[in-house]
Amino acid sequence: MALIEAGHLFSQHSLNTYLRCKRRFWLKYIAQQPWPMPEQENLSEYQAHLARGRTFHQWVARALLGVDADLLGQAAAACGDEALLAWWLAFGRFDLSIVPEGLREVELPLIVPLGEYRLYARYDLVAFSPSGEAVIVDWKTLERLPSWRVMRERVQTRVYLYVLASAGHIVTGGAPLDPSRLEMIYWFAPFEEMFRIPYSRREFQAHRQALLRLVEEIAASPPEAFVPTENPRECAFCNYRSLCGRQEAPRDPSLNWLDEEIDFALDLDEAIEMTY
Repeated sequence: MALIEAGHLFSQHSLNTYLRCKRRFWLKYIAQQPWPMPEQENLSEYQAHLARGRTFHQWVARALLGVDADLLGQAAAACGDEALLAWWLAFGRFDLSIVPEGLREVELPLIVPLGEYRLYARYDLVAFSPSGEAVIVDWKTLERLPSWRVMRERVQTRVYLYVLASAGHIVTGGAPLDPSRLEMIYWFAPFEEMFRIPYSRREFQAHRQALLRLVEEIAASPPEAFVPTENPRECAFCNYRSLCGRQEAPRDPSLNWLDEEIDFALDLDEAIEMTY
């Protein structure tokens, strides 16, 4: 019996995990191994940041869905979390006019076929214009601001743009979307910084081929192929590091798993599955 069978659901965070550490992918997504040790020694700090990120995304979603802004503002003011309040006030300064004013979908889940497998994306916000443009907006709460190039090459960027180009017309009920009229915006709440990433037909074809090769590689890999990363710095903030004997891995604050864990937790919150 295959470890990963046809129809398996891949996501940007599972693919990113595989590329960063095959062993972590095995433990988390195949073996579903419980965490043997906290990702950081200060577990309460880690859990607080994880909860803060989830709460921020939930508040933004409610605001975009029309929940009374005064009620959300009161909740933010009373939360007792200065960082969360700062993010919320920063969101209040975000200019939504930069995205199309037509159809806007919040917390939108999409699943598309990819060879014998499936690929999942959950969008914080997608805005479609009547003329065929589409813009993805993704809220980020990273503690460090990455470069535009890093975000441009990010697995999430490739997956989200590819999935929307493949299935966006199902949402709009119109013609298939032109990849060259898609754009992805990352907005970083702690910095009020925005990265805008365009798309193209050439990239759409290239991403499809690359993503298909990647999921086929994962599915065809035997158990012994899921080895720990060769970069021990990735291990310092991994909650599985004791299973690999890397408890004393050197620390690099720029390499941690918090962003993926926030995305993963938000996906677990999403109960709707759309299959095309």
